Amino acid sequence: MIEYFRDLRLIPIAVVASTCLLALVAADLLLGRVASLSDSDSPRFNEVTVIHAAPGAARPVDNKRSWAQQMFNFPDPKAPPRQRDDMSFLPVIPPLTCCCRSPR
Repeated sequence: MIEYFRDLRLIPIAVVASTCLLALVAADLLLGRVASLSDSDSPRFNEVTVIHAAPGAARPVDNKRSWAQQMFNFPDPKAPPRQRDDMSFLPVIPPLTCCCRSPR
């Protein structure tokens, strides 16, 4: 029994799963069912708006920053470090003590 499970690999399982999914999708399309939104979801989708830029509109370009800095607003590594924020409003957390060790 263990040898059977040892011989079972990931690729045949993935092939069987994708074949089953393809069969379900094909059956759904052949039966003519259309995925529709329920009444509770339709107002949420009606409020969504998409704003497209006008053709020919120039985007602001910042060539000095890398892609990661532009996309994720990473700080400049060559810049001086930021001043530390005031953390005095946070409560003081006592250090953890472990109760599972025996005292020496």
